Amino acid sequence: MSGFSALVAVLWSSTFAFSTNLLLLVVYEVVDIIEPGLRRWDWHVTLRGLLALLLGALPLHHAHRLLSSGGPFWRQRAATGALLAWGAFLYGFWSLGRFLPGLPAIIRVGVLGTWLISALSGYASVDFPYSYLSLFVRPVEAAEVAAMESQYRQALETCAEKKKRILLAEQDAAREAAAGGPKRGGAGGLLSGVIQSVQGALGGGGAGPGAAAAHARALKQELSTWETLASALLVELMELKSERQRALDSRTLLGHGRNALGYAMSAYCVFRVIMSLKALAVGEDFSSDPVSSSLGFALRRLSHERLVVDPAALNQYVTLAFIGTISALSIRAFMRNAWQVNKKNG
Repeated sequence: MSGFSALVAVLWSSTFAFSTNLLLLVVYEVVDIIEPGLRRWDWHVTLRGLLALLLGALPLHHAHRLLSSGGPFWRQRAATGALLAWGAFLYGFWSLGRFLPGLPAIIRVGVLGTWLISALSGYASVDFPYSYLSLFVRPVEAAEVAAMESQYRQALETCAEKKKRILLAEQDAAREAAAGGPKRGGAGGLLSGVIQSVQGALGGGGAGPGAAAAHARALKQELSTWETLASALLVELMELKSERQRALDSRTLLGHGRNALGYAMSAYCVFRVIMSLKALAVGEDFSSDPVSSSLGFALRRLSHERLVVDPAALNQYVTLAFIGTISALSIRAFMRNAWQVNKKNG
């Protein structure tokens, strides 16, 4: 493993380890296990490690990597540029004190993380219904896929034919260059030149000097156009196959379940929007939560009133599970679509 790959692996594993430990610490606080002094020490170590990564190692590494991939000019100045970019990042981070006065670094990172999760949650709130509701599934017939496959095959066959013609034209150009030695002087050479010019003008079998090379260049331009068309057809073909698979999956039992879950989550999102508007207008009511109240009611009914659940304690577990699920789905949806866009452009 090279030094660069080893550094990436160390940074990734360190970030993953600290993040996982932070999640476990939140669970330990809710469940109230492990000795408080040990938990406090673990909090300090984990938060300081994350701050060192988020404010030091990761920005510096990403800036250096970005500049190193920018060509020879930037590659020679990657270290200096990375230090300058890192300094600008730290200045911007500490400038947040104008808007968040008196807050330490960890709280500023938490505020930025909350903004990021809010943006990803908003993205997931749009992507989730689109991915689960059959209302947004485009009906694609097998004939459409077959027609697109036929066009893609024709484009590939044309590219192969162009490549063969380019090879023949390059061979003709090589023979033409080998045969075009020193010109003979006198009337014989002049007569030969006149005959070649007349044949080229009349479109005869003999072409002028350099005609094969020009023909090869023209064929290469045509090949580039056809290869671009073939790539576009391949992307459209993959999208058609994906939409057809979604349409087929939506007709299964699992597809109906996903559709029902999509409607339920959409209704919950509308409910949360209404409650948020109400909280902005008249203030938020923290005494009741619909999710924990419904779950507590269901547990009491299923246990025939033998299981008594504390709503405040249940609310902590439900909120933690709900936020974790939403965050995971948001990041997953964003990374999946980002990977698809990168695959199309790459």
